[in-house]
Amino acid sequence: MASSAKIDVLDELKPYTLTKVIGRKPNHEDVEIWEEEAAEGATLIKTNYHPQGQTLGHLADVISEEELRLEIEDEDWTYELQTDPGPYNTEITGDEDEWAIKRMEAEHKSAQIDYYKSEGVQEHYRRQFQQCMDPTWIAGLRRVRGGFANVTIKAFLAHLRNDVAKLTTKQKKEMKKRIEIEWNRTKDITEYFQRMTELRVKLESWGVTVDDDDMVNAAVTQMQDSGLFDRKFLREWEQRPEGEKTWANMVEYYKEEYMAIKQFDDPTNQQFESVNSMSETNGHDITEFMEDLRINSATSNEQIQQIATAFKGTAETMSEVLDRLKSAMNENKVLLQTVERLTETNKTLANTISAMGGRTTTTTAGTVERGKCPHCDKVHNKPFSDTCWELEKNKHLKDKYEKNMAAKRERQAKSS
Repeated sequence: MASSAKIDVLDELKPYTLTKVIGRKPNHEDVEIWEEEAAEGATLIKTNYHPQGQTLGHLADVISEEELRLEIEDEDWTYELQTDPGPYNTEITGDEDEWAIKRMEAEHKSAQIDYYKSEGVQEHYRRQFQQCMDPTWIAGLRRVRGGFANVTIKAFLAHLRNDVAKLTTKQKKEMKKRIEIEWNRTKDITEYFQRMTELRVKLESWGVTVDDDDMVNAAVTQMQDSGLFDRKFLREWEQRPEGEKTWANMVEYYKEEYMAIKQFDDPTNQQFESVNSMSETNGHDITEFMEDLRINSATSNEQIQQIATAFKGTAETMSEVLDRLKSAMNENKVLLQTVERLTETNKTLANTISAMGGRTTTTTAGTVERGKCPHCDKVHNKPFSDTCWELEKNKHLKDKYEKNMAAKRERQAKSS
C-alpha cells in the first residue's frame, strides 16, 4: 500500500537526528545547524512532486523558496506543501483508451506515494524539533487539541528564527560580514558569484539587509586583490556612474573579462608571466602607469622613480634575483638538516628522562620529583604527589579531566 511509504521513510531517517541543545536558549547558530541537518535528511528522500526531486529530494520542504529558486535556476517557482490526492476516482477516466486509463492510475498511485513520503519527512523532523530543545522554546506552536501535528519543518524554522533566536543589531552587523568571502583566482568566477548570491539570500532570511552596494564592494575588492585584471579594466569600472554599479552589471562585466582571459591565458601562470615580461614593457606602458599613479594616489615623485627603475630592470637583474632565491633555498636546506639533528637529540633526551624512574632533582626551589611515578608508573611533568590520580587526594582531578575532554569532543563534533 502507498501508506507504507511513510513508515519506510521514518525508518530510513532514524539516523538523521538534530543536535540537542538542552538547558539553554537556542541561538542563531543552533538554528542554522538544525536547518542544515534537516536539509541533509530531507534530500535523501526522493520525490516526483518537487522540481529536481530525484536529485534534491524534499529539500524544498526545508530551505526557503528563494534558496531553492537559485538551486533549480527558476525564478518563477513557488513552494506548495504537497496535499493528499485522496482515493482514485474511476469516473475521471470517462471514455479514455485502456492505455490512457492505466497511465492515469499509475500517476495517481505515484502521487499517493509521494504524499506519504512527504508526510514521513515532516513527521520525522516534527519529532526531532520536539526532542532537540527544551519545550519552552516551541510552546507557541503547540495547539490545544492537535499539538504539533500540523506544524511543518518550515514553520518550526521560521518560529525559531523570528521569535526565539532573533538577531540583535550587533549580531546582524557581524553576520553581514559573511559576504566578504575570499575568491581564489584559480577557481571559476561564476561559482564565486553564485556563492555570494546564495549567502545574500541566506542572510536576508535572518532579516539582515544586504544591498547591491554591499555585494559589489565585497566582490570588487576581491577582483582587485586577485591581480588577474589589468589596471585599465579595473579603472573603467570605477569610473562608471554610481547608478550603473549594480550587482547584475558587475557580475556581467567581470565575468565577460574573466572568460576572455581564460580563453587565451592560464590564470595560474599570470604571476610568472608578469615577472618574465617586466623587461619587455615598452615606454608607452610605463608612461601610462606613471600617469595613473600621479592621478590616483599620493605617491611621491621619488617613489614613482623607484617603481620606474624596477620596471626597467634588465634580464641581468632578474638573474641576480634568481641566484639569491637559490642561495636562500640552500640555506633553508641546511637549516632543515639542523632541525632534524636537534629532533633526534630531543628523542634521546626524552628516552633518558623516561628511564630515570622516580629520581629527584634538587634546585633552588627545593626537591622536585622526576621520572616515573611510583604509584602509577607514568611520567608526570609536575610533582606526582600533586598530580597522580592514584593518590586519594588527587582522584577529583581525573573526573575534571574527563569532563573537559568530553566537552571538547562535543564542540568538535558540532563544528564538523
